[in-house]
Amino acid sequence: MTPPTVRATSIGVVQVEAFQRGDMSVIEDAVRSCLPWVWRFTKRGFLTTEDGVPMYVRGVENPDAAEHEVEMILAACLGPEQRQRVDSLATLERSVLAEAKRHLFRAGQRSGSVVDVATEEARAEVPAEVEDVDRLIAEGAMPSDAVVPPDAGRAQEGEALLALKNGYVGALDERSRALVHQRFAEEKTRAEVAASFDCGVASVTEREHRVRRKLAHAIRRVHPELEPKKASIDALLADRFLDPTPPLVTRERIATNVLRRIHIDPPRPFAARAAWAVGISAIAFALWLLMFFGVLPNPGDDVYPTPAVAATCAPPCAPGAALTLSVVAPRNAKNVAVAFLDEDDKAEPLLAGPGGASLSLPFGARDTSVPIPYEAEVPARAGTIVAVFSERRLTRAQILGVVDRTESVADTFTATTSLGSTR
Repeated sequence: MTPPTVRATSIGVVQVEAFQRGDMSVIEDAVRSCLPWVWRFTKRGFLTTEDGVPMYVRGVENPDAAEHEVEMILAACLGPEQRQRVDSLATLERSVLAEAKRHLFRAGQRSGSVVDVATEEARAEVPAEVEDVDRLIAEGAMPSDAVVPPDAGRAQEGEALLALKNGYVGALDERSRALVHQRFAEEKTRAEVAASFDCGVASVTEREHRVRRKLAHAIRRVHPELEPKKASIDALLADRFLDPTPPLVTRERIATNVLRRIHIDPPRPFAARAAWAVGISAIAFALWLLMFFGVLPNPGDDVYPTPAVAATCAPPCAPGAALTLSVVAPRNAKNVAVAFLDEDDKAEPLLAGPGGASLSLPFGARDTSVPIPYEAEVPARAGTIVAVFSERRLTRAQILGVVDRTESVADTFTATTSLGSTR
């Protein structure tokens, strides 16, 4: 007997048995079937009744927010327990619609997009395309494909962003423009684009990521208040910023993320886990015994000293008094500078060369604590002394940036000591 089907598509028949068992290709097919109408429903919004009060849940205009909500809705309906209750496409769709109502209503409450429409005046503000989801669920019907037209502000924003995108794409090299056209306008997969370019899929992926990243930067330069993410960039590159259906790239990503959310490997049997635990414990104990009897070195045998800085001064060690600084350096360090970081995280040089640059490391400082042969003065404020070790000579700005953590400089090491200990 042939098992009942969840749906039939151009790529084959999705069987309930395989769907319930967790066949990822079958589940992906179900995701792709539900995704377009769930997206439209999320973007359009709906009417519902909560505690006897009619409510309007506004649609999610932002494509990036809509992507997240759709992903969460579909993943909630496709877990192992939820799949066992599915015996047809209609059952799956009713489950998804009910979850969409529940999830979007709660999300709307958190974001303040749920509106009381008990009065006629409030009800008149609801777009005519918005449907009553409670009626749809009761009748076993599905949402329509109706689209709520964007308001003037949203339409103007879309036009401005599309104009910016067109200018950006027009300035791209020929191969990048061809990628944008094939991937977003013609909706080809990365494998298909790679075949047309006669290159690897990894090369296409890297170029696509670079195009998307630079477009996002271009938008932020002109509109610093915007923070476009993946779905917004997809929609712009596909010329579908206000379109009710997401482009292929967005649909692919949502399907992939949904499958990742619901694919949880079952735990191995307890006996197998216990055997691994016993084996690892035996190895750890054997290594400990080897260290205990001196066959293997232990942490106490480390011949390399830990980088450090120490400060000393003659009593009473008042502000302005001479301060001697000693350092122990890491093995590859050649230069050192010492700065002072006050309690307000303001950094200033304490001991450095001309122009505030690093000093050459004292001889022997990589083996033991050695005084720097220059004197500093005790600062007037409490704070922290920070030694900055480096292989190359650093500028004053780089040293202070490392100390106050406003700049990251490669191959630098720091050591600190409290100034309070010198007084």
